Formats: sequence, C-alpha cells, structure tokens
Amino acid sequence: MHLKSVDILPKYFSVNTHIRMNKHRLFLLSISFLLVLASCEKNSPDTPVAMVPEKLEITPVAASIKVGESSTFTAKYFNTSGAEAPVPSGIVWSSSITPVATVNSAGVALAVASGQTEIKAKINNMEAKALLTVVDNDLQIATITIEPGTKELLVNDTATLIAVARNINNQIISGKSFTWTGNNNVAVELAANGFVKGKAWGTSSVQAMADGKVSTPIMVQVIRKGTFSGSGSRGNAKLKFDGSILKLQTSSDFAVTSTPPDLRIYLGPNSGNVNGAVEIGTLNIRNGEQTWNIPTNVTIGEFRYAIVWCKRLGGAYGVSDLGN
Repeated sequence: MHLKSVDILPKYFSVNTHIRMNKHRLFLLSISFLLVLASCEKNSPDTPVAMVPEKLEITPVAASIKVGESSTFTAKYFNTSGAEAPVPSGIVWSSSITPVATVNSAGVALAVASGQTEIKAKINNMEAKALLTVVDNDLQIATITIEPGTKELLVNDTATLIAVARNINNQIISGKSFTWTGNNNVAVELAANGFVKGKAWGTSSVQAMADGKVSTPIMVQVIRKGTFSGSGSRGNAKLKFDGSILKLQTSSDFAVTSTPPDLRIYLGPNSGNVNGAVEIGTLNIRNGEQTWNIPTNVTIGEFRYAIVWCKRLGGAYGVSDLGN
C-alpha cells in the first residue's frame, strides 16, 4: 500500500501543476482581452461636424404654368451642420418680373403673362431662387432641361451636354437651336454645342437657351478623385461641391478591412502621416458611401491626400491620392 501511494503522488502533482498552469494561461488571456478592449476605446471625442453657411432652397426649382394658373413654391432651410431644419419665420417672397407672375407671402405664384421670372425666397442674408415659366399655349417652350442634370469631370475629361425643349404637356419640341452659357470658363470650357471640358478644379453653372427661354442652371464641376490603397482598404474618395459646400465623399464600395480602433479621416499633404493635415471626420462606419463637410477655410486644391488614420494608436489604414 505504501508503494502504491508513492506511485500516485507524482501523478497528483502533475495534474495539480497542469491545473495551475491552465489557470495562469486563463489569467493571461483575460488580461490580454482587457487590454484589447482598452485599446479599442477612444481617448478623444468624435470629430464634430464641420460648420457650413446656413442656406435656403426652393422646391420645385422650376415650374411651368399657363396664364391665369398658379403654382406653389416651398422654402427649405439647412442649418450650419448642413442638415435640413425647420424653416425660420419671416420668409419674404418676391418675383423678379411681376408682369410675368406675382407671388404672395405663402409662396403661391400667379401667372400674368407669357415669359419667365425668378421666384425668390429671402430671410436675413439667405436667398433662394426658382424658375417659373409662363406660356400662352401648347406650342411655346415651357421647359428646357439639360441632360444629365449634373456632371462631374476630372481635369481634362470631356462630355457633351444635351438640351431638350418641351411644351406645357411635357412633349418634346424638336428642331430648336440652343445657346449655351457658363459662368466659369476657368474651371469648365464650354462650346456652342454643349461640349464641356474640365480645365481646373471648381464649378460652373451652365444654362441652355432657345426662343428666349432659359433652362434651370445645372452644375458642372471638376472634382478631385483617388483610389484608396493600403491595409486592406478599397474604394474611392472624391472632393466635390454640393451647391457652395465642399465635401469629401467615399464611394459605395469603400471599405477598411483592418480592425484598428478610433479611425478618423483626414485631408493632408503627406501620404504616410497626418502632420499638417486637417481632421475631417470620424469613421464610425468602415464601409460604404459616406460624406463629410469640409471646413470653410479649406479649399479644394489645398491637400493632396485623403487619409484613414487611427487616432488612438497611430498609423494609416488607407490613403487616397487625389492628384496634384
């Protein structure tokens, strides 16, 4: 019996030691897990949304009616975060050419005579405009639309815009010749046939005219665009305008497949760091289309790179070269 007890003793110590080692490993794993959790916590608040000028818009942006008919326009207000908010009281409505149409304090326009006028909504330093066309009959041009309704180009890209005239019944009026105008030939070269070419980053408001009627203006803009690379990132980033507001936008296929914490997006002069860069927003969603307002003191040509950066631990997890 004594010999058997001695034989069992080493096995007891072996099992006991194994249990203690497993407890030690479990303790180390627990500590490691807690450290990972701690590293995933942000040590700084989310990037606040960049403030932009508040603005008014009018819907619809264009309307066509016959003499004696009326059309109702509605004002929309966007706050300094760029989000739609309740319209302030005290909107003042007006018509630029009252012999064509008048408008009352509720935004209801009454057609007086054939022609075109701008319907305006104004409060404080904000003003919005819509185009109202008044016709006598079905033979006159009621609308001129430009297709596509907006156009984005890169520098040296080209495209051809198409103008279409329609009557009050939305039927196409063929055989019309159009005159084209733009307000920024430095950014967008515009030819007589609607041909456009991107010359420099910026925007141009383009209109087509026939029979004394003009289209609602469309924005043709020359954007900056680049493809993300590095650390499992994919998709594109582009700098573009939404009205007068410069924005950074990721594409629908954008993704960062790495898992660092506290990712932010920057615009900066360098691809490998954020020295001299501007923090644009928090990357709360790691994939898909997202849009951020750019601070008003940053211009479209100021920075070359869009950088996904881990603010908590440092390091780039995606860089998009927007071109120089």
